[in-house]
Amino acid sequence: MGKKLLLFLLLAFIFIPFTMWGQACPSSVNISSSEGNTICENTSVTFTANATGGSSLHYQWQINGGDVGSDNSQFSTSSLSNSDKVRVIVTSSDDTGCSITSSALTMTVNTNRTPTVSLSSSPSTKCVGQNVTFTASNTNSGSSPTYAWYVNSSSTPAQNSSSNTFTTSALSAGSNTIRVVLTSSLTCVTSSTAETTSTISINDNATINSPGNKDQGVCISTALGPIVFSIGGSGTGATVTGLPSGLSGNYSGGNFTIGGTPTQTGVYNYTVTTTGPCGQNSETGTITVNKNATISLSSGNSSQEVCQDESIEDILYAIGETGNDASVTGLPSGISGSYSGGIFTISGSSSQVGTHNFTIHATGTCGDSSNLTGFITINQNLTPSVSISSSESDNEICAGTTVTFTATPTNGGSSPTYQWKIDGTNAGTNSTTFSTNSLTNGQNVSVEMTSSETCVTLATVTSNAIPTVVNDNLTPQVSISAS
Repeated sequence: MGKKLLLFLLLAFIFIPFTMWGQACPSSVNISSSEGNTICENTSVTFTANATGGSSLHYQWQINGGDVGSDNSQFSTSSLSNSDKVRVIVTSSDDTGCSITSSALTMTVNTNRTPTVSLSSSPSTKCVGQNVTFTASNTNSGSSPTYAWYVNSSSTPAQNSSSNTFTTSALSAGSNTIRVVLTSSLTCVTSSTAETTSTISINDNATINSPGNKDQGVCISTALGPIVFSIGGSGTGATVTGLPSGLSGNYSGGNFTIGGTPTQTGVYNYTVTTTGPCGQNSETGTITVNKNATISLSSGNSSQEVCQDESIEDILYAIGETGNDASVTGLPSGISGSYSGGIFTISGSSSQVGTHNFTIHATGTCGDSSNLTGFITINQNLTPSVSISSSESDNEICAGTTVTFTATPTNGGSSPTYQWKIDGTNAGTNSTTFSTNSLTNGQNVSVEMTSSETCVTLATVTSNAIPTVVNDNLTPQVSISAS
């Protein structure tokens, strides 16, 4: 009887609570994750146990079958590894036989990746005003990264897009910085962005100065004063066109120098153009290569013959090109040269007898001209004279006697002329002799001679006069007488 009572009390203890409060062990349990079942490593995940029914529940969380966490309906962790299996075992203190295990939640844990970005640029030589393209190469950027491009110190991106290239022609000469910020589209990253900065040098276009002596005049066959062009920027040299023969250009140490000795006259407009990898510039100038002085006979005769103290015909020489005077040697005293208005004139007279060979050349700012020659012959002034003689040595004749007078000239030349005179009246012919039979007593015979010599002190001279005694012809008579 006693045993039956004890059994009744035990059953009552067990079944009365169920009747009063319901089942102590939940009918089911599942778990949920605050982040789903795909996460990034080191992500904090809170798992929640969702039990259906039950009372006085206790929770034992497990990862891969190992106990973790505390007796709580939630379990948080940030140390999950890929493929970890998380579950919970629920028990009830109201039912020692209660133990319900949830289904395991298998976690996919993705490794956190670190995005990187690097820059390259082209072309290798970069010039101001030309397009420069920057290309970003990356790792762990995902399938749809974005790129923000910054130029120098600007805080506003010059380009913000999905393009991994950036092209600009607005970079100034000198040092420039380009910064790119990559934003990765990957979910699991140590940082969502990565950036890098590249410092590049932009070459200026070539520059060339304008020398103060770029326009020059120079004499032919005379060394040119060096013309020095300073080449700057990206210039590595220069070329020149339009120079006369004998001149050339040479580049050294940032300077392009034109020099040499011209062998060709004229006006030469030349151009110096820089060379180098970027834009070029040029300068122009003018070199005038002047001729040496020139000389030519303008008028007059450079071969003259004159008498003593007779003025020569002016000899005029035209002085040309760079000539501004002339030099003459060999002139006789009294004859000289003078320059005025491009003409050199030789003029004057001289008493210096002889043939005087002279040499003349033009002088000037460049070389002298070639020589011209000439001569001036100064003939001595002669003194003509003439004397006459009679065929009658005693100058006494009979009336009607033919008398011949003969002229003897001195400095009469090759063809003197004669005018015979009787008592000052012309008689006879142009001859060295004069014959007459009509003289009367006391008449004087003379002759005027005109010399054919060019240079004489007096062209016409009068001879000595010969008086003639003319005796009347007598008629002889004879008388006889007887004794």
